[in-house]
Amino acid sequence: MRLRRILSILSAVILLIIGSAAGYFAISIPNDLRAEALLKEARSSLENDQRDEARDSLVRIVHEFPRTDAAATASHTLFRMADQDRKRLQDEIRLLTGQRIVDQRRLVQLEQKIGALEKKQIETVQAPPAAKPVVKKAAPKKTTPKKTTPKKTTRRKK
Repeated sequence: MRLRRILSILSAVILLIIGSAAGYFAISIPNDLRAEALLKEARSSLENDQRDEARDSLVRIVHEFPRTDAAATASHTLFRMADQDRKRLQDEIRLLTGQRIVDQRRLVQLEQKIGALEKKQIETVQAPPAAKPVVKKAAPKKTTPKKTTPKKTTRRKK
């Protein structure tokens, strides 16, 4: 009797473990399948150079199905994409910096050429001044002093 009791308890525990494993797989397998389908969609988007759509699908996988293999793969792919974007931007910055330096040098050379041309133009425009004709001043007019007349008073005489 004691053996029966132990066997029944042991079988109950084993059945409980099997039931919970079956329940877990019943719940997780559809999630794995959906996550794998989204992962395939993201991969095809990447192959077609649609990085934004692929990124959206990968983020959705990570948020909706966090404990799946597809989520781990999606996380890894997102990190790789971010690293590739960072490297591409660094290369663009280097390229633009090099172009800026070349443009600055060209600008300095052009400014020097313009300055040299302006000096030449100023030298050719400024010919030596011709002698100015001498203009004789007319003798100043003689002025005659005005005669002064006594002022008339307007007072009445008494």
